[in-house]
Amino acid sequence: MTYSRTDTDTGTHTYTRQDYLDEKCTHSEYYSQFVSTWCKQYVAEQIGKDKLVSNIDPHMNDIPACKWDALHWEIALDPHVSETLRRVQDTDGLTMSNTVCIAKEAARHWLYERQLCEND
Repeated sequence: MTYSRTDTDTGTHTYTRQDYLDEKCTHSEYYSQFVSTWCKQYVAEQIGKDKLVSNIDPHMNDIPACKWDALHWEIALDPHVSETLRRVQDTDGLTMSNTVCIAKEAARHWLYERQLCEND
């Protein structure tokens, strides 16, 4: 499976929660904003790098939901996540589903960066 990153990875554009709800950005673009370097590494270590690499489902649902759910509190405490949450004006706060989306996006970023290293 090949992974790609979105333009938001450069940090040049901020999408608000309303932009996401109004379909002005994709799911990936919105949740990519929350992904930090720490988050990518944390997710890879907690889920397991081998499990991420062997994943075949594009939505990563072949990894049990309980594994993703277990990442909630650490991701919620990441300062980058809370700052981004404030910046994008997300008044709903962090739910378990938000942090799972952030974790899965972080996993995609980690996989993409791994592919780049392998291709060098």
